[in-house]
Amino acid sequence: MPRINADALRQAIAAAFEAVGMSAEDAALCAQWQLAADMAGVISHGTVRVGMYLDAIERGRMNPRPNITVSNPRSGVALVDGDNGLGAVVGVRGMAEAVKCAKIAGIGIASVRRSNHYGRAAFFLDGATEAGCIGLTVSNGAPVMATYGGSKAVICTNPIAAATPVAEGQTPFAIDMATSVGAFGKIRVAERERKPIPEGWAVDIEGNPTTDPDLAVKGALIPFAGAKGSALALLVEVLAGVLGGANFGTDVGNPNYDRNRPADVGHTFIAIDIAAFMPLEMFTGRVDRLAHMITSARPMAGFDAVRFPGQGTAERRRQTAERGIEMADTAIVALRDALGKRGVVLPEVMD
Repeated sequence: MPRINADALRQAIAAAFEAVGMSAEDAALCAQWQLAADMAGVISHGTVRVGMYLDAIERGRMNPRPNITVSNPRSGVALVDGDNGLGAVVGVRGMAEAVKCAKIAGIGIASVRRSNHYGRAAFFLDGATEAGCIGLTVSNGAPVMATYGGSKAVICTNPIAAATPVAEGQTPFAIDMATSVGAFGKIRVAERERKPIPEGWAVDIEGNPTTDPDLAVKGALIPFAGAKGSALALLVEVLAGVLGGANFGTDVGNPNYDRNRPADVGHTFIAIDIAAFMPLEMFTGRVDRLAHMITSARPMAGFDAVRFPGQGTAERRRQTAERGIEMADTAIVALRDALGKRGVVLPEVMD
């Protein structure tokens, strides 16, 4: 598969975000946000979306220079107004505020409103783990998923992500998952590449199961684990949308389609300061021991090994840093066009 040098691509994407009005600092952040998803192997939330964000900014659907405001009604709590900024910019600030609260109260929660799609949820966890905190985040978004027993899209795929600090040479713990069977971004990728999606991912507009990504986009995704996954997705909707005053359910806008209203996406960020419970070194050692218990277990039939959540992502990051970002031909064409419209040249593509 064709590859592009990660550093060169990061600089090009940052230049494009600057070209549509973002500050140099925020443009660099958004470029890193997009690259980090590709480097983690989550291509559905990476550079394939650059054109979408650039278009939304130029159409006035997202604010390239938001005036983010924060209030602290109580110790340990931050209320963040994102001023319709990009999810990356608002999200990084949200986690920073949660960490700030945690350093005072032991645990901090930042509730964010008036934001936008924040992409790969795990991107924001470094802000917590690098500060010696456990990080957790959830988000809602434009409705693309039905709830258990339904056929209409009424909520988003409502991701949940969490991670712990890790010492050098130890095994990280990190999760990042949608509450749908398959991520909506992966269906979009299948749609572009004219490939079917797996059975059990979605229903069409009539509520019939489908493997056609075009029909899935018009219909609804399905929550994982039946009623349990649906309930978990609704808990995310309460925490991310209802609690902080953001839009929720079918009220959440989509900047790609809605012309008359902002998305008003909600996020919640939670940071737990480990030092309030035990020394950080003790904690990371205990997590590493837990990882060893899991990975040393005998695999069941059909598995080569038992993995600890976070191992795969760390390995993919290392490989991508060495080899470059792998991109499908269709993604290269779309990105070249998106950058070119802003006067930026796509870096050299290597075979």
